[in-house]
Amino acid sequence: LTSNGGWLAERIFLFGFGAGACLAMEVCIGRLKRKNIPLGGSICVCGGVNSKDEVDSEHSESNPTPVLIIGGSDDEAFT
Repeated sequence: LTSNGGWLAERIFLFGFGAGACLAMEVCIGRLKRKNIPLGGSICVCGGVNSKDEVDSEHSESNPTPVLIIGGSDDEAFT
């Protein structure tokens, strides 16, 4: 979308539910690791990547995509 479609990365938002939330977060992590321009944001409902080890200190100075994670009160993995 950004290279051939002419879209600005900061105007692209991802939304995912369950497994789609996991995919949306994987896209954000991949962009961070490749030091790409961050997306506008990602909304992850009832799912996502449950790991603090995904992004190491080498990437901590990069500008990450803002992520909103929404889960239920009984969801032990993400609340």
